[in-house]
Amino acid sequence: MSALELFTYEGIEVRVVLALDGTPQFVAADVAAVLGYAGGARAAIARLPERMKGVAILNTLGGQQKMTVLAESGVNRLIMRAKTDRAEEVQDWLAEEVMPAIAATGSYSIPTPRRPEPERLALPQSYAEALRELAATVEQKDAAVARALASEQREVEAGMAIAELTPAAEAWREIAANQGSVSVGDAAKMLANAGILIGQNRLFAWLEHHRWIYRVSAKGGGYRAMQSQVDAGRLVMKPQTRPDRGDDARSGARKIAPAQVQVTLKGVEKLLAEIGAERIVQQVLPIGGGA
Repeated sequence: MSALELFTYEGIEVRVVLALDGTPQFVAADVAAVLGYAGGARAAIARLPERMKGVAILNTLGGQQKMTVLAESGVNRLIMRAKTDRAEEVQDWLAEEVMPAIAATGSYSIPTPRRPEPERLALPQSYAEALRELAATVEQKDAAVARALASEQREVEAGMAIAELTPAAEAWREIAANQGSVSVGDAAKMLANAGILIGQNRLFAWLEHHRWIYRVSAKGGGYRAMQSQVDAGRLVMKPQTRPDRGDDARSGARKIAPAQVQVTLKGVEKLLAEIGAERIVQQVLPIGGGA
């Protein structure tokens, strides 16, 4: 079959293809629709002789499909059997419009759209016009450079934002690895990674000064978290064990040690906000000692 061509009758498309011998073939479903056959194409062509119908492969929205097509004689047979008032009008349309168009073109090739001719650049007609065109070209290049610089600046700013977020992300990973909290010493290291240079001793002093923790008076009691900070979710008291150095030390037994103050992620974030920087820490707590 040759290429497909469309004809329209009162808003209904009728597809026509050209057989190898040059005769037109009409898609049966389209003809049945135009003639108003209630049962569709299958019922309409059921009693047509085989010589009046055939099969063609057409490209559709769903891909290539086999469709029943009719010779001109088959179309005329359906027109004669149609029970619609416009059967005669359809016959006139085929005879006066469709068939003459087919005879005139001799094929169903779809005309190729004409390519627009390339625009010809006009040469400057004066020195002043040449200067204006040169200035416009320079302005376009400057604009392109400005856009590239702006894009590079945005990338730099995005990288800086990522760098600012990195310490918090690392803090979260470290705390998550330690089941939700870290020791005061580890918290001091995390603050140092964020630019706040404070050692373990200074951090203990800061926490005690700001009533986050208090020192137990008993020997070896260490520190305890203030209940207000525990309730706020910033500190926890984590039970500890240590090797038993008694008579049976080689057994690997461990005994319970005093609970340790640990800092949660919420606590680290609060410390980042309140301590701020090493200079402020040193002004508020001029205490000797480091990590």
